[in-house]
Amino acid sequence: MSETTTALTVWDYVEETPEHLAALADLWSWSLNHEPKNAPFPLFLDLVDYAQDRFGSKCSVWGVTDCAGYGSSIELGYLADALALFVERPRECAEWLDGLFTFEDA
Repeated sequence: MSETTTALTVWDYVEETPEHLAALADLWSWSLNHEPKNAPFPLFLDLVDYAQDRFGSKCSVWGVTDCAGYGSSIELGYLADALALFVERPRECAEWLDGLFTFEDA
């Protein structure tokens, strides 16, 4: 998102995600197709420890041992892309996530 543009909604924010952070926006958007307890985005937040750091608790409602058979190749692909991005650019990812969670409907 450019510094001169201010997103008015979470949808604006996600649509204005810089290309190099698109894996986060893609994972968040795809997760909207799932029940919250089965969505890959909360799992991502737990795996990178963002949820614990920001919210003081885990986001996903099931433990990692419950992951057997989790998701299709689509969900796993989005999750893998977001994790790889976080490894390469953790600060930028955390900043994007901070921005996302300024919206109540995120």
